[in-house]
Amino acid sequence: MLNKLLLAIVGLCAVALIVLYGAYEQKRQEVSYVEKVAVEQTQNQPNPSQNTAQALDPQVIDSLKKLKPGILTNSILKNTYTGTISRIDTKGGTLAWANNFAYKASIQLDNAQKNTNTFYYSESEVALMRISVGSLPIKLSDLKVGDNVTIEEELDLTRGWENNIVSLAIRKL
Repeated sequence: MLNKLLLAIVGLCAVALIVLYGAYEQKRQEVSYVEKVAVEQTQNQPNPSQNTAQALDPQVIDSLKKLKPGILTNSILKNTYTGTISRIDTKGGTLAWANNFAYKASIQLDNAQKNTNTFYYSESEVALMRISVGSLPIKLSDLKVGDNVTIEEELDLTRGWENNIVSLAIRKL
């Protein structure tokens, strides 16, 4: 009888150890995942030496986010960006930090205040592009580093970010 009791206690201890080890492994994996996410988020943060000032008042953006569907039926935003092309890519790629967004072209603009913004355009957005010098149409491949340009985007804010550009014009100045 004592042997059976001792055997039962040893069995229970073994089961308890297996359960505790399983819980330990799960927690270790969760901590590892959290550490990995924290490292990725830190790596994707803007460089502190970069200017992180925002051009738009966050309260304006917050108020737009609170509008209810069906009440807001149309919201077209026209953005105009002016600067000097400091980098242009027409080979495309994907952006891991943006849910693997596939872009066909990107243009980085700098201004006199050393502010920089990079614009990434999908294949459908590149198809919308109207590029010109004065009234003469040119190709995206005609734009070069050092060119002064104005980019005009019209965005439909009622659409998702993947397909909200309804008009896109680049003028070489």
